[in-house]
Amino acid sequence: MGLIDVAIRQAELNKKKYSNPHRKYTDTIFIAIQENDIITCLKNPIVLENAQQCILAHRRSELAETNYYDWFDIEYIDEHGEPFEKCLDKNFSLCVEHDGSYRNQMLRLKSSDGIRYGWLPLWNNTASVKDCFQAMWNLYNELRKIESSKERSVIVELYKKDEKILQQKKEIANFSYANALLERERDMYKRLLDDIKDLLHK
Repeated sequence: MGLIDVAIRQAELNKKKYSNPHRKYTDTIFIAIQENDIITCLKNPIVLENAQQCILAHRRSELAETNYYDWFDIEYIDEHGEPFEKCLDKNFSLCVEHDGSYRNQMLRLKSSDGIRYGWLPLWNNTASVKDCFQAMWNLYNELRKIESSKERSVIVELYKKDEKILQQKKEIANFSYANALLERERDMYKRLLDDIKDLLHK
């Protein structure tokens, strides 16, 4: 059975698992891991066509208190087509847990020695989900080479700092873009006022 067939089967099993009105399967995000460790993702399993292994994020809508929220089950399918729920290997797991609010479904990488790293993607934005899983996969590849908990902690802290720097860059870029729009709007009104003045003086 090929990787796509296994992934579709696991999605169907998840669909059967959550089939009541209070816990209802929504869809599966198929996260392909290529030979060069590049991540691509889609809600269509065709994305797995040339993948060596993959991660599945099964989404369901579940009632919590008085509202319905998205929840996710994570499965990893290795290069032999073997599915593992949450586990990447005997030392590392990947799961989604809510962070504070049920709306904040955070992807977390955990190691058996207590190392934890979380990332909160925009689950309905494919680019954000791709960036999140790429970061997690890169970090996992770094951490699994190291046995020392102290060294792992240092690497995780460096990743957190990089993430903060990246977020600050995005905020600066967004501010610059908004500022450029305001300046363009100001220049447009200035030209309009100049045109009105020219008409009045004719």
